[in-house]
Amino acid sequence: MHIRDAAAEKPLHHRQFGGVEQLRSRPAQPVGAGCIDFAFIDGYHTTEQVVRDFAALRPHADPACVYVFHDVHEFKLEPGIEEIARLSGLSWQLLLGTPSGMAVVYDARLCPTLAEEIAPFGAHEEALALLEAEVWKSRHRRRHRLRRSIAKRVGWLRGRLGLAK
Repeated sequence: MHIRDAAAEKPLHHRQFGGVEQLRSRPAQPVGAGCIDFAFIDGYHTTEQVVRDFAALRPHADPACVYVFHDVHEFKLEPGIEEIARLSGLSWQLLLGTPSGMAVVYDARLCPTLAEEIAPFGAHEEALALLEAEVWKSRHRRRHRLRRSIAKRVGWLRGRLGLAK
């Protein structure tokens, strides 16, 4: 039995598998150069493997391909993304507004509006500084309280001695 896919006009093959109906397209054809225009990469989480994954995809990608790397900030893969940008001449942006800190690698000349489109997923420097300070305070609560207490007492002493703050 053949069913037609209206979007692609390719016949889909109908089969039963474990009581669940499945549709599968024709067997995949080898990927040729320039076929990939978007790649989501979530592989082994080392800087070396990030570079290898990119190198494996690049020959098959369109020059305007957008590469999205998962878990970059969470696994501290920024050096691998920087290496990709250095070797390829592509632009990249870390998206700290995503749960795992994804990164996007792209050709800014061929995708001129992409930076604006992904801007909501980035982070402002002021917000990052504030967040880092709050995380530090949370992790080092006792040290923070001690510093605050010492600063308060030093201020009180200066006031009593008539010294400028």
